[in-house]
Amino acid sequence: MLSALKTSYKDDFVLAKMFVAAKESSSTKAIAGKLEQAQMSDWLRNEKSADEVFKLLKLDDGVDDLLTNPLLSNWVIYVEKLNENPYSILLGKLKMSKPTATDDKLVEMIMKAKTEASTSSIAGKLEAAQLEKWLSEKQTAVGVFKLLKLGDEGIFLLYRWNARAWVT
Repeated sequence: MLSALKTSYKDDFVLAKMFVAAKESSSTKAIAGKLEQAQMSDWLRNEKSADEVFKLLKLDDGVDDLLTNPLLSNWVIYVEKLNENPYSILLGKLKMSKPTATDDKLVEMIMKAKTEASTSSIAGKLEAAQLEKWLSEKQTAVGVFKLLKLGDEGIFLLYRWNARAWVT
């Protein structure tokens, strides 16, 4: 069935969006899930890299709404099938993006995303990946405090998203 759809649509992005939309209805949820799995199997068979699928799903089009993009979970599942850590890869991609290139901006984005039900799971895993990265770099609490630019906050320090990450 996937091959017939691929013949008609020729674009994995369009198909992936269709499958996500079809999963919203109870009458099409099961078949949409099977088609998503078939699409991922096809990517595996064709040895698509995590980066190729990221671009194929057009996840690199906008960082601002990346964490709310419904196709992000498809990419995460695919990367896990590659036996890679999707959250470390995603963290790297976010660090390369201009709006979230600095640790303070990235952490602010993650901490805000943790407050939303639809993004809290991925944001929590991104936060864990960020903490692991700092630990692997042997960052001290003082070093992270400086990375997050918390010294500039004065009495407003405890109101900042970044301060919550630093306390963690």
